[in-house]
Amino acid sequence: MHDHGGSRHPKAAPRRAAVAAMLSMVVSAFGCAHAKHPGPLSPGIEVPATFSTATPAGTLPEDWWRGFGVPALDAAIVQGLERNQDLRAAVARLDAAKVQAVLAGAAGQPTLDAGFDAARRRQNFPGLPLPGGNNLHTTFNTFGVDFTASWELDLWGRVRAGSAAAEAEVAASAVELRGASLSLAAQIARAWFAVATATLQHELAVRSLASWQATTDAVQGRFQSGVRPALDVHLVATSRHAAEAQLAARREQKERAVRQLELLLGDYPDGTFLVNGMLPSIGAPPPAGLPATLLRRRPDLVAAELHAQAQDQRVAVAAAALYPRFVLTASGGTQSEDFANVLDPDFLVWSLLGNVTAPLLRGGALRGELALQESRHREVCATYAAAAQRAFAEVETALAVEASLAERELQLERAAAAAAAAAAAASTRYRAGLETVVTLLDAQRRVDETESQLLAARHARLDARITLFLALGGGFEQTS
Repeated sequence: MHDHGGSRHPKAAPRRAAVAAMLSMVVSAFGCAHAKHPGPLSPGIEVPATFSTATPAGTLPEDWWRGFGVPALDAAIVQGLERNQDLRAAVARLDAAKVQAVLAGAAGQPTLDAGFDAARRRQNFPGLPLPGGNNLHTTFNTFGVDFTASWELDLWGRVRAGSAAAEAEVAASAVELRGASLSLAAQIARAWFAVATATLQHELAVRSLASWQATTDAVQGRFQSGVRPALDVHLVATSRHAAEAQLAARREQKERAVRQLELLLGDYPDGTFLVNGMLPSIGAPPPAGLPATLLRRRPDLVAAELHAQAQDQRVAVAAAALYPRFVLTASGGTQSEDFANVLDPDFLVWSLLGNVTAPLLRGGALRGELALQESRHREVCATYAAAAQRAFAEVETALAVEASLAERELQLERAAAAAAAAAAAASTRYRAGLETVVTLLDAQRRVDETESQLLAARHARLDARITLFLALGGGFEQTS
């Protein structure tokens, strides 16, 4: 009986061998399929319990800039957050990420398509001529309505992993939008105080030029009286012209600063925006929270971790691609030569199909894709660790320079007061003929320099405080 069966199907054995070889290849592919996910994210360094510089406990409000006590700045930041084009671009990126997540999730849902077709056909019958020499033919119509449903059985989680990756990217985009808002608020605050400082420096240059003009008049008077030589006139003229050049430079700095602020606010940069020349006093450092919580509240670090989670899911997608795909397809509808019957269930036709597609030979493309995604995961993990290290360094540096900048401002205040006293004494002694013009000019230059340095120091403290707010990740609630 066995021999008889073999003689009836002489190709059965080779076919069975081919099928066995194919199954062996599939099993081998399954055995090599893997998803090597790197370990959890790490900041790359040991995170201390507290920052090295002590700060008070408490919370930092989300609108931290209001702590400067400048209502006009508060209004400017609100305007910038509403009108800045870069921030609008970040909103658009978030919207695009949401749509991408919907598209990724749709791949795991059943699909249903409907169709309607109508055709008119003619068929000839050669060899059956009709009188007159024409061939016999027939013409007929066909009408059909059909519905097709398809669904991939996501046995290995390929579709789910792709959807999870897209959702992680949505979360990352949302966090990046908050980070962009935080960065924009900091940029506006910096630009605001840069304009205020430039305004004060310009006013100082105006006063300095007026002072040099008064000194020039005094020296010119003593020269004309024959008390002092022409050398004094030339020396003071040099200082006066230098003061005029400094005034022009301060005017240029102010114009640049104003236009930069207008750009951040979404205004046309025509240089007409007005900022009061006022630099607020700096209070005590804000609460910094705990180093461990910095990893969970700084937008750039949270976004980096979410990108790493998304990449981890892409590794899973690439690993699942080594497995076969199972797809169920069902279709049903009607087919009739009469249009009136397209909705008649008596003309119903249907089919049900199960499809299995297993990757066998792809020239190493699938394994190469898996290796590529694993490499990218290692890259984003290393990028996160580097970002965490920079974040800790930014906070520690910002906290450390607070005291140094405060001491610098204090000493410059004392230096400015001493320089003013020295300049007043030098002027009195020069008019009395007890000092040379060199001493007078040097004393006045010291006044200009120390007052300008004092303004720069106050601006540096404000800029450093903004840097600290940015490094801390904006507002937060104290958790421990």
